[in-house]
Amino acid sequence: MFAGDSVPITLASSSRAFLAGIFAMSGTGKLFSISKFEETLRSYEIIPPRLVKSSALTITGVEFLIATFLVLGFCVQLAAACSSLLFALFSAAMAVNLMRGRNWLDCGCFGSLGTRIHWNLVVRNLLVAATTCVPLLCGGWITVGERLRLDSSLFCGLVALVLFALATLLLELSSMRLFLREGAK
Repeated sequence: MFAGDSVPITLASSSRAFLAGIFAMSGTGKLFSISKFEETLRSYEIIPPRLVKSSALTITGVEFLIATFLVLGFCVQLAAACSSLLFALFSAAMAVNLMRGRNWLDCGCFGSLGTRIHWNLVVRNLLVAATTCVPLLCGGWITVGERLRLDSSLFCGLVALVLFALATLLLELSSMRLFLREGAK
């Protein structure tokens, strides 16, 4: 689509690496603490209890598939669309529970880290969902594209992933401070 223009191709590869890293970390965290993730899903009171276990496994599996597809360049637009949908669903689930006043819930984002939901996470997820627009515009729905290579675009994607992790940590620390202050009142 952008043949001959290396900036959009680099941007697409960087966003693919960034999103693949997020979903690989998230899926791994959930897989290693699947029972905790099931508890988290159950606590949101959105999914019927009989579907919680299968939903936890499905979400975890889809996250690994998205990461794999983005790295291998297989069905990039489909993987990006699925990642956008997941981020929108996660944001909606958090927003519903925040509006219910249930801010003590674990977000479940990366397994059992114990991150409590707050509006900053909703905004963060929506901003990350926006990064899925780049691969959506640059890849093929059911095509085998180029695998991610060890080049500057992969490096940029990994830098973005590290910055995302640091921003998430800072958000968590600020929300913990706010939560502790509210609890002391």
